[in-house]
Amino acid sequence: MRHEPAGRGRSHRGLTPALACCGLCGSLAGYDPRLGVCQMKRLVLMLKALTTFIVPGVFIDRLADADYELELSRNKQLQAAGTEHQEAHRQRARGAVADHLRFLRARVLKAMIFVASAVVGALVVARLLPSAPIPALTVSLAAASVFLFAWATLGRLGWAGQSFKGDTIVERLDQVLFWSSYWLGTFSGVLAVLAATC
Repeated sequence: MRHEPAGRGRSHRGLTPALACCGLCGSLAGYDPRLGVCQMKRLVLMLKALTTFIVPGVFIDRLADADYELELSRNKQLQAAGTEHQEAHRQRARGAVADHLRFLRARVLKAMIFVASAVVGALVVARLLPSAPIPALTVSLAAASVFLFAWATLGRLGWAGQSFKGDTIVERLDQVLFWSSYWLGTFSGVLAVLAATC
């Protein structure tokens, strides 16, 4: 009797061959790590995600299919469900991808405006500085920038007291401290550069 090699010869209902390749696609069979097949598919999918982020709706169906097929590969109940239920799940995945992309665009825009305001603030303050560079001031501002960025980043590590919605008063205070630290870090860093080049 002929035996299929381990990890080969298995099929997953509803999965396209394009995604039935490796751990990225649900730890499926048939992937040869020496070929780098899955890495290429992952790169292509990520490029499509980036394109859809910039130009809404371009590859939304392909991204939704990727999420759906990943969920299908690891959800036995969904695998056993009927075609109608699976299609409804696919449609929900499409809506979820669209919602997540809208949320991401809003957050990225907010972050860009936030950082830009720190840069503008530093430019305004830099006009008040003496024309001759002050080494001590430049070093202090640079050190403050590094400290604030490190403090904000490390302050987020190990934060286990989050609620389901993330809107308790302590969590909102955490958000304020985090964003304020990053604003001041950006402000100090830009001001240090400007002070060094006055």
